[in-house]
Amino acid sequence: MTTLLALAFFSRILEYGLTYAPSFDYKLGGELHEMDFAIISSGFPSPYVEMIFGESKSGSALKNEERKKLKAFAEKTESYLCFCTLEEDFSDNDKDFFRELCDSGIKVIMLTRSLLEMEPFEVSEFRSDNNPGRSKTIPDWLM
Repeated sequence: MTTLLALAFFSRILEYGLTYAPSFDYKLGGELHEMDFAIISSGFPSPYVEMIFGESKSGSALKNEERKKLKAFAEKTESYLCFCTLEEDFSDNDKDFFRELCDSGIKVIMLTRSLLEMEPFEVSEFRSDNNPGRSKTIPDWLM
């Protein structure tokens, strides 16, 4: 459910050139891993191609093994990591992990239940009320 809501959110907020995969396997250091979703966004008006890879949780905090593989994945791909939860907020341990990622230069997007469950008109209102300003891309603004 969380992955579907995340894909719906991004399809509304990234209006152009959106391609996604709802789940896929990948190898990192010879080990097989799974990612909950991937989004590639490009097109008018932005000349940038943005890659967002996501991990969805219905409420439980990330496990240490998940944290290690996600950090390694982001360091290899230099992409955005999106974390989604159906909870009202992330756990304090997860927030500490997200701060660690940001401090090491990894681009993080955090989506909680209130953002994931927005109606289409609410997403539009959210975009206009929170104008990205100087951000080059929508993912950069969401970060």
